[in-house]
Amino acid sequence: MKNNIKYLFLSCLILSTDIFAYVIGPGTRESYTLHYGITVRQLDLCTDWACTTPFNAFTGSQYLAINPEGPIPGYDEISVNIPNSGTYSYARLKMDNAWVVNGYATQVSEGAYCATGSSSTDYSTEAEAKAAATDDTFSFILSKFLKEGTGVDAAGYGWLHYGLRDDQISIPGYFTKYVAGSGTRDKTKEADFSEYVPYTFILTRDSDSNDYLYVTTVLQGNYDFGLGMPSTINFGITVLENRGLEGNVCRASDIEFGACTTAELGTCVLGPGEPMFDFVIQ
Repeated sequence: MKNNIKYLFLSCLILSTDIFAYVIGPGTRESYTLHYGITVRQLDLCTDWACTTPFNAFTGSQYLAINPEGPIPGYDEISVNIPNSGTYSYARLKMDNAWVVNGYATQVSEGAYCATGSSSTDYSTEAEAKAAATDDTFSFILSKFLKEGTGVDAAGYGWLHYGLRDDQISIPGYFTKYVAGSGTRDKTKEADFSEYVPYTFILTRDSDSNDYLYVTTVLQGNYDFGLGMPSTINFGITVLENRGLEGNVCRASDIEFGACTTAELGTCVLGPGEPMFDFVIQ
C-alpha cells in the first residue's frame, strides 16, 4: 500500500539572490523573470543514475509556476505516492518541452532590451520592456539542443551537466555534452560544468519527439523508506535572477544550438535559463 501526500514542488524557487544568498553566479543581472512555469508528466525515485528500477511517484499532468512573489497558489504542489520500503538516492523528472516564461532581458551589445512575446529588439528602457512582456511558450528544438544522444537510443547518453560537488563529477557510462566519453570535468568547456549549481544532473529527451525532457539528479542524501515517512519531502526549482531567462537576439549560433529557428533570425527570442533542481527527502 502506498502513501499519498502533497509534494511541495516549488517552495524553494526564489528569484532574488538577496534572499538566496549562497548562490554563486554571474555578478551582473541581465534578465528579469515575471513568470516561469513547467508541466510535470512523471516523477520517479531511483537507486542509480540510470533509473534501472524506478519507483513511480507521479504520472499525470501538473502545471507548476512562480512569479516574483514566489510559488503561484494552485500551481505550487503535486500529489505523489511514497514507497513503504527501499532506499532511494536519485530522482528523475519528466516534463514538457514547453516552458511558459514572461520577462525581459538586457542586450548589452545593443544597449536595448528584449521582451517575451515580442520579436522587437528596440525597447530602449527597462520600463518599456517590462510593459511589453507577455506570457510566451518556449520549446527547444531537441534534435539540436540534445543532438549528442537521447538517453533512449544510446543508454546512458545525454547532456551531463556537472555541479559543484566533487563527488559527482565522474559517472560511469555517461558522457558530457562537449567531452564525449571522458566522464571528467573539463574546466575549459563553458557548459560542461556549473559555477553555481550544487548538484550534477543529466538531461535527456524522447527519441522520437520534440515533446518531453527528462532530468535526472541526486537526492540530498539517501533515504530508506523502510524507516517510515520522512519528515521533509520537497522539490524546489531555483530560478536565479541572473539566469532566469536567456536568449535575446536570435543568431546563427542559437539556431545551431536549437534555441531558435531560421525564421526568427535577428528577432528577439527569450527562453528559460538554467534552473537549479533541488530534491530533498529526509
